[in-house]
Amino acid sequence: MLSTADCGVMLVRRLIACLLIPFVVLAGLGFKLYQGPLASFVNDYGPASVAYEILWMLLGFVIFPQRKAIVRIALAVLIGTCFLEFLQLWHPAWLESLRKTFAGRMVLGTSFSWWDFPAYGVGCVVGYGILRWIGSFGRLVGEETG
Repeated sequence: MLSTADCGVMLVRRLIACLLIPFVVLAGLGFKLYQGPLASFVNDYGPASVAYEILWMLLGFVIFPQRKAIVRIALAVLIGTCFLEFLQLWHPAWLESLRKTFAGRMVLGTSFSWWDFPAYGVGCVVGYGILRWIGSFGRLVGEETG
């Protein structure tokens, strides 16, 4: 059973993560729709992919707001997004119909690229840092500092 203090700490962490999510979504969409210099890099392989990873990590932390879960969240997001990248090599009709929607393009992607993997790694490292920062707000009973 969680103490009242633990519930308060987890609530604060969840609220911080939830407050960051709209900013990450807006930044990611902005990067995805960017039309200036280096647009192809920004849209497909750079900041947009980093924001994508951070979004999934924040969502994971809303569900599991303990510091001990941060590494697991980062690894799960990295493995999951790499799986989705490889899934882009598969083109059944039902999956293609999903990819034709805006949400399908944003979540599933449309074309495989090896260049996405480094961006996913960078996104998970940045997301790890953000989750560590959020995790510094309060301490759960039995949770180690640091």
